[in-house]
Amino acid sequence: MPTGRSCPTADRSRRGGSASYPTSRCGRSPPRPPQRAPARAPVITGLTWLLAFQVVGEVIVRVLDVTVPGPVAGMLLLFVFLRVRRYGDDGSIVRAGSALLRHLQLFFVPAGVGIVAYLGVLGDHALPIVVALLGSWLAGLAVVGWTAVGLERLLGKPRDDLGRAGEG
Repeated sequence: MPTGRSCPTADRSRRGGSASYPTSRCGRSPPRPPQRAPARAPVITGLTWLLAFQVVGEVIVRVLDVTVPGPVAGMLLLFVFLRVRRYGDDGSIVRAGSALLRHLQLFFVPAGVGIVAYLGVLGDHALPIVVALLGSWLAGLAVVGWTAVGLERLLGKPRDDLGRAGEG
């Protein structure tokens, strides 16, 4: 093994050098820079963040004795977190949310099973259920309409998506 002496200059192609990663003068490859480990499971990390915010919301609701559901409080905290951090679309939380939304139909299976299991009870109380559903739908529609009209008046910019009748 030579010590302290430089290797003789020779043709790189004879020693196995390549254009993409050439060898050094002695025929050895220079040391490669350390590579960053790839993100192993961004969806798992995102789900962990989502569950952590839900747990934090639950804890806050229980400690403060507020009548808001814990997951709703956690979702508000997550919203604030995402707005403050200016979280990108390629982040783990967004990937996990997208993965959950792709399989959203699976979340309706327990509700469908519950409806089938309690079909007799639903049949016995059909009229009050239908009245409550229609009443809540109408109330929600009225609130959204009044809010839209109020915002138009407040901002002074009427938003007419249909255009005026005289315009072509």
